[in-house]
Amino acid sequence: LSDSQGSLILHLYGEPADVGDQPFEQIVDSIVSEAMLRGNGVYEKSAVYAVTVGGIKGDGYNLSGTYFGAPFEGQAVIVPRKGGGFFFGMGLALGQGEQGRWQKEGKAVFQSILQTVQFTDKP
Repeated sequence: LSDSQGSLILHLYGEPADVGDQPFEQIVDSIVSEAMLRGNGVYEKSAVYAVTVGGIKGDGYNLSGTYFGAPFEGQAVIVPRKGGGFFFGMGLALGQGEQGRWQKEGKAVFQSILQTVQFTDKP
């Protein structure tokens, strides 16, 4: 999902397959790194902090870096799915002259969408 300018980007992804013992931080790095490759970007990730999505506790990370040549700030979250797999979400706000857009607008939009996530036991 993105806004009409493509400067606010939201990515939601569910993986129903069991990921075994692979640490969630490693999964986050893999997904974010792949996204950064597509946008010729680089990122830094904060220390992990607790998040809750759909009533399930998981991990959150603040992100910053460059994407398609523009500075960005954002957040990535990952929570386990019942029976294996995970839910991943990432929101990015590209700078493009709008310093602090993530804090001013992007974070609230991303959090609003995450608050609507509900999980079912059905695949």
